Amino acid sequence: MGIGVGSGRGGWRPGSGRPRGSGGKAARARAVEAQGRELPLDRLLRRMCDPGLDEKYRDSLAIAACPFLHPKLSVVGQPLTPFEMTSEQLAVTTARAEAQLRERQGQPRLTLAVNNKTER
Repeated sequence: MGIGVGSGRGGWRPGSGRPRGSGGKAARARAVEAQGRELPLDRLLRRMCDPGLDEKYRDSLAIAACPFLHPKLSVVGQPLTPFEMTSEQLAVTTARAEAQLRERQGQPRLTLAVNNKTER
């Protein structure tokens, strides 16, 4: 079949997906603990809190554990494009840009050297 509706891709198919009863992360963690073993993150945290170990080594353990405990920060504020701004925001942005231009009036302009000639 071609591309489009009824192309045979996606949807339910017999035998696809995770088998029933196989469990997720929590079930695997419980199985590891039931065997008397320790999860890698739990081992990192336990050793990180051990005062008998070298402090630099404990710091490296903390760095290794951070990605598993703390999410990465995303960009909090993205700049708006001019057509997304309100009239007030556009006026403030324009005033700020004009003030920056006035501050730069006394500064020399950057020049670009091409073939040993200075162009503006």
